[in-house]
Amino acid sequence: MKNYLNILGQFSLWLKMPIEEVTHKDIGAYTEHLLRKRQKPKTINCHLGTLRAFYDYLHDEEGLPLINPVKKAYRLRLAKPLPKHLKDEQVALLFKEIKDVRDRAMFMLMLRCGLRVEEVARLTIDAMGLTKGLTTREEAVKFVNENIFILRLTCHE
Repeated sequence: MKNYLNILGQFSLWLKMPIEEVTHKDIGAYTEHLLRKRQKPKTINCHLGTLRAFYDYLHDEEGLPLINPVKKAYRLRLAKPLPKHLKDEQVALLFKEIKDVRDRAMFMLMLRCGLRVEEVARLTIDAMGLTKGLTTREEAVKFVNENIFILRLTCHE
C-alpha cells in the first residue's frame, strides 16, 4: 500500500492538470519522464500498473465517468535474463550421461570455451590448431589438455 501511494504521489506531483483530464498522451509523457530519470523498465511498468489500477478503481468503485488512459500495451518490454550457469554437480551429471566420445568432445568445447552449438558444428581441425599445435593463447582459447586428447580421439574415429 505504501508503494502504491508513493507512485500515485509521484505522478500527481509531476502532473500539471486534474487527474480526470489525463489522456494517453500524458501517460506517454510520464513514461518518457521516468525514462529520463533512468528508471528501469520493471519500475516503469510498476508505475503504469499502479496508475492503471487507480483509474480502474475511479471508474469501477467511485463511479467516475473516466476512460482509463493507461493502456495495457504501454508496458515496456523487459530484458530476458541471461542464462544461468550450471553448478559443478550438474555438469558432472551431464557428462555422466554422455557416452559417445564425439558428443563428449563437443560438450566440452561448448562448456570450456564458451562456444555455441553452431560454432562447434562448423569447426575444422585447422581452425582448432591441432595439426600444428596451439599457436597463440588468444587463438587456442585456453584449451585444456584433456580437451585436446578427446578432440584428437574424435577426429580419428
